Amino acid sequence: MKTLTRQEKKSGQKNYLAFCTMNGLSMAFLAETTLILYALKIGVPDYIVAVMASFAFLGTFFVIAGRVFVKTLGTTRTASISWYMRNTFGVFTALAPIIMVYYSPFLGAVVILIGSFGFYSSRGIGLAALLPIIGEITDEEEKGKFNSKTAFSYNIGYFIAMTLLVFLFGISDEISTFQLIIVGGFLIGCYSGYRVSKIPESGIAKESAAYAFRDSLKFCFSTDNIRTLMIVQAICYCSIALVVPYSVLALKEIYEVRDYSALLFIIVQGGGAIVMSVFISKFSKRDSFKKLLFFSYGLLTLVTLIWTAMPFDFKWYYVFIIFLLAGVGQAGIFISLSHYFLNVTPQERLVGSNMAISVFSSVTAGIVGALAGAVVLKSLEFLQLSEISLYKLFFIIIFIFLLSGVFLIMRFEKLTVLNLIKLYKNNLPAHLKE
Repeated sequence: MKTLTRQEKKSGQKNYLAFCTMNGLSMAFLAETTLILYALKIGVPDYIVAVMASFAFLGTFFVIAGRVFVKTLGTTRTASISWYMRNTFGVFTALAPIIMVYYSPFLGAVVILIGSFGFYSSRGIGLAALLPIIGEITDEEEKGKFNSKTAFSYNIGYFIAMTLLVFLFGISDEISTFQLIIVGGFLIGCYSGYRVSKIPESGIAKESAAYAFRDSLKFCFSTDNIRTLMIVQAICYCSIALVVPYSVLALKEIYEVRDYSALLFIIVQGGGAIVMSVFISKFSKRDSFKKLLFFSYGLLTLVTLIWTAMPFDFKWYYVFIIFLLAGVGQAGIFISLSHYFLNVTPQERLVGSNMAISVFSSVTAGIVGALAGAVVLKSLEFLQLSEISLYKLFFIIIFIFLLSGVFLIMRFEKLTVLNLIKLYKNNLPAHLKE
């Protein structure tokens, strides 16, 4: 089987990093926090917004369809086409306010739900191709550093976009401003699809995609390292689904801050992610990434505990700490899991294993996140509590849930406090250890 030359790999890395930066820009404009704020702005109920946020994980189920695309079209064409589809669904959400005015609020909510689900489902198709692309354009010894570079490039794009959004919403946070931003995200997202289409590839990924989903799932469950990774990744993804979007909801509903103020804290979250991606680039050992994974999960668990003690009056420094820790924790989880996966999975099994692990962990997190919104949050509303009391009780429940996951993750890597203290020191350059 033909492999890529060193020059082709370098070209692929350059295009992939550009893709990551553009992807960060478009995601900030089309999805995640902006989509949550947009839905709240046009009057979509909290619990429906929470369910919508879970689509980020539920959409990963469509990596199964991504396997078919990779098998037929290859990795770069699959990623490119799925990104064009993703952005088309994203711009579709701009029609929701128009439908609400001329038809009904219910149909408008349906439009934004369809658009967001289509956005994340198309992204799920493309995810089947992304890790195999990284595996093919990097050598074994550079996977860790390049993986951190991709996270850094994405976070830089996301950070720039969020800064621009704060400026725009500071001028106007009308619905028309959101619609203009969505159109801009669509155009940038299409360009990111073009850049990923320029990455060279061999036929290795197609060969990997030939494994049936059932065979890939069987392989993952029968391989000790990968089976453990599946379970741990599901737990970690649940922590993200229960902490990050609900922190935005809590901030908006409790303190009723303006949209640009909410985005300022998302910038803080993005800054935390950038710090973690730079910090984590110093690590190359598999065991180091296991320890960082535990540390990152612990930070998200700590965030829920901090929310339970939230003050009744808005304190900017209090919220600053919450979103900074959330950004560091989320980035640490994604990078650590991705690096560990690339190091324990055979090259010819990357597509199938990525698909099986992503489906298992993301769908689990999506279901948990949706249930938290549709069941827990909605049920708590019947208690007729104040917004702050409602969310305090909600985060107490989430804290207990995440705390149980700590003990399962500890089995992934036996840790002591001393190990965590020594973690960074062991990865310092030799002249700094003296």
